[in-house]
Amino acid sequence: MRIGAAALVLDVPPGTPLGGYADRAGPATGTLDELEIAAVVFADDDSAFVVVVTELVCANEDLAADVAAAVAARVGVPAAHVWTTATHTHAGPDVNCGTGHRTTPPRWRSAVVSRAVDAAERALRAAHPAALAWRRGELHGVGAVRSVPDAAATVPVDVLTVADGDRLTGVLVVLPVHPTVLPASSALVSGDLAGAVRRALADRLRSATSAPWVVVAAGCAGDVSTRATRREQTPAELTRLANLTADQLVTITTRSPHRQADARHPVRAATGRLRLPVRADEPAPVAATVPTSPVTARIAHVLQQGEAVALERARRFPDGELDLAVAAAELGGIRLLALGAEPYVAVRDLPSVPALVLGYANGHAGYLPDAAGFGQATYESLSSPFRADAAARAVAAAEALLDREEPS
Repeated sequence: MRIGAAALVLDVPPGTPLGGYADRAGPATGTLDELEIAAVVFADDDSAFVVVVTELVCANEDLAADVAAAVAARVGVPAAHVWTTATHTHAGPDVNCGTGHRTTPPRWRSAVVSRAVDAAERALRAAHPAALAWRRGELHGVGAVRSVPDAAATVPVDVLTVADGDRLTGVLVVLPVHPTVLPASSALVSGDLAGAVRRALADRLRSATSAPWVVVAAGCAGDVSTRATRREQTPAELTRLANLTADQLVTITTRSPHRQADARHPVRAATGRLRLPVRADEPAPVAATVPTSPVTARIAHVLQQGEAVALERARRFPDGELDLAVAAAELGGIRLLALGAEPYVAVRDLPSVPALVLGYANGHAGYLPDAAGFGQATYESLSSPFRADAAARAVAAAEALLDREEPS
């Protein structure tokens, strides 16, 4: 297998409206750290697969379709073999993210497509024979399930490592933690936690003789955040959490692989859409509480926001159905699934065959709780347009896509 990666900066000038938070204070006043559009290419003699990772709050369906078509035309791969994912940073440009059918502003649609195509072309040129391995581990002290009081600050993480012999040449991290360290009051452009981890890990892996590429994608982060682990919401705290994450990721990259790619299995990929019914229940009124701390005040505020989103559900989905992007790929026997929503961390365990699960991919249909998640009064469960069986159906549909793509 030949593997390569490349990344380009996405310029976001001062004055740009920022997305991610409903109560954003104002437009960007500057940049804390530059956003990147990265592409990772996996190729064999017969096929290639491209993952485009955008440091945006979401990748709407129209943006993903444009990227797939443009990359396919430039590098000669099927459009179904091109995925566009978002890291879900809440400190990037407003790309009109939200539930229901959304269109990406032309300015960002054009800029992201241009950089994605260039990054994919560079990644393909840089691709070289390499060994691919999947490593699994846990991050401690970085994030926790925010809907569970006193939840353990431990979350699973998946890492794909690329090596040339004993030399590490690249790392793709699938991070299941909301990148929301910076608050709604911040006016600085930033990749937030995903971007900070990318830089911190690259610094740790760099040596006098090599500089492995690092790409950080979003996993099943729908109900995982730094709310219980962050000490404040500042750039300094962002650096602390990124360093803590990177130190643990370095250790994970040295462990025995969970699975190694086998060159006898070809590169395969497929994408599709799953039509699902929208839930029809009315949200139960959220009980009013007196906030006792900034944390409880924030929780009460987002619950009210979730209730407001739920009450608008009928307007957002007038026909009572929605499309969910699903995708699957196999890289030398290592399986990846991708969902165009914000899946709960428990969704990671639903595949019938072990797989890395990416969220925020090829579209954005809203929060996707597992069945148990619908029993909790949280912003995520209130605002989700899905029924309780949606996550299981989505994972099964993604797996079925790949099962129908017989190896050549």
